[in-house]
Amino acid sequence: MNAYFKDKVAVVTGAASGFGLAMSRRLLRDGVKAVFMADRDEDEAVRRAGELDAVFPGAARAVSVDVTREEKVLDLLRQAVDFAGHLDFVFNNAGRPMTRPTEEISFAEWRKLVDLNLMGVVYGTCGALPLMLAQGSGHIVNMASAGGLLPPPYQAAYAATKSAIITMTRCLHYEYRPRGLDFSVICPSNVRTPIFLREAEELPEFQNLSAAERQVLMDKITPPDAVDLDEAVECIFSGLENKELEIVFPQTVRELDALFHMDRSAFDRWAFALGEERRQAFAADQAELRKK
Repeated sequence: MNAYFKDKVAVVTGAASGFGLAMSRRLLRDGVKAVFMADRDEDEAVRRAGELDAVFPGAARAVSVDVTREEKVLDLLRQAVDFAGHLDFVFNNAGRPMTRPTEEISFAEWRKLVDLNLMGVVYGTCGALPLMLAQGSGHIVNMASAGGLLPPPYQAAYAATKSAIITMTRCLHYEYRPRGLDFSVICPSNVRTPIFLREAEELPEFQNLSAAERQVLMDKITPPDAVDLDEAVECIFSGLENKELEIVFPQTVRELDALFHMDRSAFDRWAFALGEERRQAFAADQAELRKK
């Protein structure tokens, strides 16, 4: 048991897979009274919550929630408060990546990404504020990205949503910490989770792949420097116990962030090289598609 989490009530969005599932499992292991596992994939949320409930009876609760819908998020928070009369943690985790040439991203796709990655966090954060202020305590944890700290080429839309989350969380920390609320923003680099399949899932040909073929695809598109998920969760929870505002990992991200601010020419060399690498990768993908 961990004293910081023992007997607390937590909400986790995007909880049916990846970070959300791993953090839900860790919360239960650390002794929370209940974790409300929210996900738009209701069947998968129910299945995963059932697996955890078998180990932690009565503590894992699945809720079908599309975080782009304000009323659904507010109802989720009310359910958590009604359960035990308090809401102690909100993990605004739901989101998706986007690594594409910016000129190919439509305005509709921009809006969809902003609604999910940013507004979903806004609803969870601002919806929890009055509830936590009324009880005089609470910890809101927002999932951002190293892409929100750094300016990665081919991720302008994604980075825009994540940098907004970082700045918002920083502002809230200084506004509400004197009133008893804690805030943390998580800024990881690549972590081995199913998130790398999210863009591929939208392609028609993806639907015809078997589970084994999807795993092969994930292994292929997951960056080789991706951090193990268990290692990432350990880093996150260590930071949360210490009430750290910014949880940034791995070390390479901190080094690149320092480089951006202290040695811009060295950072430029790294960023332009990354841009060229991605440019060539997209060109190769287009050539492959033309063959088909």
